[in-house]
Amino acid sequence: MESTPLDLAIQQKKTETANLLRKHGGMTGAELDALLPLLTTELTFTAVSEVPTVYAMAQGSGTCNSADISGSFVILYGSKFNLRIVEKSDYSSVFKADTQLEGNLNGVMTVALNEDLFSTSFSITDELMAVPYVNGKWDTTKAVPVTRYKNLSFDASKKTKAAQWQSAE
Repeated sequence: MESTPLDLAIQQKKTETANLLRKHGGMTGAELDALLPLLTTELTFTAVSEVPTVYAMAQGSGTCNSADISGSFVILYGSKFNLRIVEKSDYSSVFKADTQLEGNLNGVMTVALNEDLFSTSFSITDELMAVPYVNGKWDTTKAVPVTRYKNLSFDASKKTKAAQWQSAE
């Protein structure tokens, strides 16, 4: 992980700045590395079922199908129901508007969402849940955790969708 503002404050012995950054959730690069695991093996995708699955959410890099995904958050998911990504602590949406991930029975879906769609309080380090829209309501009893990674990149030369997505150092 590259240096964070907290790393720089510590290196420059700016104790007050470091304390302020910590107070507001600042982390060192090493702490972020420990928090967000690297995607080191191919993802395994299962058939879409009654239980939604969010395989990965991460900062994107590079291009996917000729679209630049740098600065976007990539979400790989499988769900027959529409999904809303929420904070685990209070089930508040991480999006500024009522953004939903569309359900689909045809396998794993990939979306790259621009950072400006997310609320200003959102952080990739937050514990997140995916809540499905079932029988006309958002069913928190069927919510599932969102697996987060540091970074995902797309390699179109690979044959399977699982192999096309990989971690980027």
